Amino acid sequence: MADAAYEMSHISKILLMTFVMIVLITTRERLRGVVLVTAGSFGLLAIKSTLFGLRTQGESRVWGPPDSFLSDNNAFGLALNMSLPLLFFLAREEKIVG
Repeated sequence: MADAAYEMSHISKILLMTFVMIVLITTRERLRGVVLVTAGSFGLLAIKSTLFGLRTQGESRVWGPPDSFLSDNNAFGLALNMSLPLLFFLAREEKIVG
């Protein structure tokens, strides 16, 4: 019973944030802002994990943030791979100033 309550909690959080995003993202600028925040967050996590891996010389396993959907190393790696298209989209859409 405790496992079902735990999973229901996770699914409820996902659905709640999905509905919040549907309501909030009404323009292209807002979509771009959400993509910027998401890609930036994963980018910072990737940099932090890379520095940790270099500091330990690859002897320690890189885990995602504790108590999150990304806490497992495989889930963290999958999330970083899934954020790559966001980074490519942002790089392509940026205008060069100068």
